[in-house]
Amino acid sequence: MELQNEQKAKVKLIEVGGSTCGVCKMLQPMVDKVITMFNKDELEYEYVYGDTDEGKAIMEENSIGAISKVPTFIFIVDGEEKERFDGGITLTGLRDKIKNYL
Repeated sequence: MELQNEQKAKVKLIEVGGSTCGVCKMLQPMVDKVITMFNKDELEYEYVYGDTDEGKAIMEENSIGAISKVPTFIFIVDGEEKERFDGGITLTGLRDKIKNYL
């Protein structure tokens, strides 16, 4: 009997921040640390400034609607938005959320 390989879902985490957002700057070292815990083949990560043309283009490309607060974290699985939350988060909290989608 032939075993078929299960194809893993493509998981993307997009963090939308603002160029003048103090909380975004404060959280970034922690977010960077969490992201390095995962293989790039498992998780694609992008940080975008929602208040720049480049950031707006990336948001449009990923069908991300309006953002009311920054930072906002958006999980996209196989091209579909699965979860969105804004504000601060702990290292453990972010790591656990990522693990839920992998």
